[in-house]
Amino acid sequence: SAVSMPYFDTWEEFVVAAQALFEASPHRCRLVTKYRPAASKPRSKGQKAGAGAGAGGAVNQRPAAEAGQGQLVVKVTDDAQCLKYKTTKRVDLKHLEKFSVWVIGLTTDRSRGSVVTDGAAVHKKRERGAGHRPSGAQRRRAKKQ
Repeated sequence: SAVSMPYFDTWEEFVVAAQALFEASPHRCRLVTKYRPAASKPRSKGQKAGAGAGAGGAVNQRPAAEAGQGQLVVKVTDDAQCLKYKTTKRVDLKHLEKFSVWVIGLTTDRSRGSVVTDGAAVHKKRERGAGHRPSGAQRRRAKKQ
């Protein structure tokens, strides 16, 4: 089982460690993301929706830093090591997108149009030959002719 590690403090530290892990064994690593939407503000018993913060309203309020923000958790693991990063910043979504593109580029051999799996290239070209079946639209056009 994977050894749990604490969350990284900055995106930059996480990416450096994650890239090293992916480069060491791209066929064993995986990138996992989890988004937890912001929880709705809990209401006290008897409080109506849209009611202002009354005498008991301040008890159930969350801190301003958490209000309305979801949480993104990014994990990279090779089953021996587990790297984690947690954030509520929207700018980190763009960082995650760039990192995901890098991971796809690393695990895909673009020069031959193949995918790397266990160190061997598996070609993903679809042969259009004797076994090709026309699509539904192609069959309908052929009937009309």
